Amino acid sequence: MLSPQRLSQATGLNFVQLTVPGANVREQLAVMRWFIRHHAEIGALVLTLDERWCVTDPALPLRSPFPFWLYGDSNLDYLANALSTRTLRDGFRRLASAFRPPVPVDPAGYSDYEAGKAWSFKPGKPAPAEGFPARDDRRFGVSPIFPG
Repeated sequence: MLSPQRLSQATGLNFVQLTVPGANVREQLAVMRWFIRHHAEIGALVLTLDERWCVTDPALPLRSPFPFWLYGDSNLDYLANALSTRTLRDGFRRLASAFRPPVPVDPAGYSDYEAGKAWSFKPGKPAPAEGFPARDDRRFGVSPIFPG
């Protein structure tokens, strides 16, 4: 994982993390476009790509809801969504949370999503495939040799 704070200290440049947990390519591109539009000077963009970027559908289908209006170009869309009943409901929840003790957050937005997780995966011996005929390599002139 890349830490913007460590990268900034090591290079003397300013790094930020634009990660949105659970976001796919379409959502990540929306956030990246917003960032580019609102910053006059950007030295570089560093992307880490995973299997989600290997999609063949050019429509980039959504797997979960995402507030594209928040990162879009339309002030009208922003206003319509900002004044919705959902926003009012969430506003009341936010006010209620204001009276709870704050949870510290890294100002750079960095979060180590693997911290505190116990990785206990220990692959065992694969179970035999029942109901499948045994592979017969003799038809190719090869005698199977299996380790003992």
